[in-house]
Amino acid sequence: MKHLVIAASLLALLPASQAVIAQTAAVAAPTPAGAVSFSAVALNYAALVNASYVDTLATAKTMQQAVNNFAKSPSADTLPAARKAWLAARELYG
Repeated sequence: MKHLVIAASLLALLPASQAVIAQTAAVAAPTPAGAVSFSAVALNYAALVNASYVDTLATAKTMQQAVNNFAKSPSADTLPAARKAWLAARELYG
């Protein structure tokens, strides 16, 4: 159940992070040579956060499928697959 809440939270945040990327790109102003603008830093950070959410959501969906497969048919084959999917997802959301 906990992983369903995490996946739902990530789904809710994804459009917001994409909106921040679009807004930051729209207000980016030129800076003197060699200087880094706040807008450029914010845009880069927003892109990194968005990519992280996308990856986390993808692994959470894979984990959910593996857990569902194990719940439907517990076996020596589906348990290791569920464990492997959990470890992969945990790496990103942990």
